[in-house]
Amino acid sequence: DHSRFVEVLAAETIKNNYQGKVTASHTTAMHSYNNAYAFKLLGWIKKSELNMVTNPLDNSVLQARFDTYPKRRGHTRVKEMDSMGINVCVADDSIMDPWYPLGLGDPLQAAFVFVHYGQMSGYNEMMRLIEMITTNPAKAFGAEDYGIKVGNPADLVVFDAPTAIDAIRLVARRYLVIKNGKVIVQTKPYETNIILNGKEEKINFIK
Repeated sequence: DHSRFVEVLAAETIKNNYQGKVTASHTTAMHSYNNAYAFKLLGWIKKSELNMVTNPLDNSVLQARFDTYPKRRGHTRVKEMDSMGINVCVADDSIMDPWYPLGLGDPLQAAFVFVHYGQMSGYNEMMRLIEMITTNPAKAFGAEDYGIKVGNPADLVVFDAPTAIDAIRLVARRYLVIKNGKVIVQTKPYETNIILNGKEEKINFIK
């Protein structure tokens, strides 16, 4: 026996014509389903247009605690769903709570963990992870006028990193947070100096 919650949710979504308006999070049981049932379920998720959210921080800590070895990873089937065009998001819902005491509420932190946990370390995979913490969640909650386009609200976050991949790699700090065209948060970039043979030299961790 195993959980059939997502199957029921997908069926009810279709029954009530809520396609594209319903989100399921964690869905960790999918990592334990046999492949025959899992692929059947993926078809229902696709048909119902469910938005799917994985939580790699909590799930990596909480799932499969009583396994010996081999030990299951405990996350939902992100790659399979993404390849089918299902809207998949990466997020974190714990900030210093009993389930995950190290949470920051930071999507970049969640993406960094999932690079390892979900084995998504290829360039294209990491770029997909960027979408899973930005455009995909925006689609899930029905954000309008999202993205950097002429005429859209000037709401954006500027990271202290030269590329999107570096933003994940460094779990980069927010250099600027802009709301309606106005800076509401600013963080000064940190500086690291190395001192060798009495000489001080500024370094960074960028290629």
